[in-house]
Amino acid sequence: MSIWKIMEDPNTYRSLTTPDLSDGEAIDIGALFRSGGALGASWKPVHVELWENGDEAKKPIGDFPCLSGLAPLAISARALEVLYPLIKDTVEVLDLITKPPLGKFYALNIFFADCLDHSKSVFVRFDDGRIMRVEKYAFRPHCLEGKHLFRLPEKWPSVFADDVFKQAVEENGLEGLGFYPVPMVEEM
Repeated sequence: MSIWKIMEDPNTYRSLTTPDLSDGEAIDIGALFRSGGALGASWKPVHVELWENGDEAKKPIGDFPCLSGLAPLAISARALEVLYPLIKDTVEVLDLITKPPLGKFYALNIFFADCLDHSKSVFVRFDDGRIMRVEKYAFRPHCLEGKHLFRLPEKWPSVFADDVFKQAVEENGLEGLGFYPVPMVEEM
C-alpha cells in the first residue's frame, strides 16, 4: 500500500476566498483545525466565493478548490457523495455558505491519525528537537487500517491519503487534487 500527500491544484483550478473574514478571523478559524479533533458546535459556517484575480476566471472549478489555508480541504457536494463512505470515520463535514454560480462546497476537518512510528521514521529536526520535516515515513502496523484520508499531528497542515482514496478520486473523475508519493522507510 502506498501513502500519498495530497494538495489542491490552484494553478489549474479555481480557488475560494472568504471575503467576509478579517485576517485575524481567518487565523482564528485556521487554528481550530490545528487540534485534529472534532469542532462540533464551535464551527460557524463561513461564506466563501470564487477568488477573482488575474486569469482565475479562465480556470475550471474543481472538486477540491484551495480554501486559502482556512481548512485542511474543501470538497464539492459531488465529491463528498462519492467519497463519504470511505472517509466518514476520519472527517467532520462542515458547511460553507455559497451562492450561484458556485455549487455547494464543504470544509473537511480531517482528524489526526497518530500512526507515525518515530523509532523507524527518518526526521530532520530543529535544534530544540522538534520535527522540521519527515524525510522517510514509517507507520505503526495496522494503525492506518480504515483510514483512507488523514492528517498527522507531526505534519500540519499536510493531508494524506491511501491508494483506496486515490483510486476513488481517479475512477470518479474528481478534479483538483494532486497526489504525491510519500517516501517510505524500506522494510527489511
